[in-house]
Amino acid sequence: MNTEGVDGTKTSTNNVMEARDILGIEAARSTIAHEIGEVMGDMDIDPRHMQLLADVMTYKGEVLGITRFGLSKMRDSVLQLASFEKTPDHLFDAAAGMKTDKIEGV
Repeated sequence: MNTEGVDGTKTSTNNVMEARDILGIEAARSTIAHEIGEVMGDMDIDPRHMQLLADVMTYKGEVLGITRFGLSKMRDSVLQLASFEKTPDHLFDAAAGMKTDKIEGV
């Protein structure tokens, strides 16, 4: 960051999209994880879980929400879609479309 009058080592944002646009998807991922930690405050949550959630939200190279609309853009896994919301609809669509799901992990 070479903006005159701005010290990039002491500047931060909580705007995920701004971080993505200026610094890239990895900065957006880091911002998401940090903001989840801020929201959860003093709750005893393993930081790896927050990192995992941030990873899921950014692994496609764009910032996706953890909503039925964001997850529907992650169409790699029928079971992943069915595990969140509208399970019968996702399973019916997968069966009707003869989709398969490579189960590569838990």
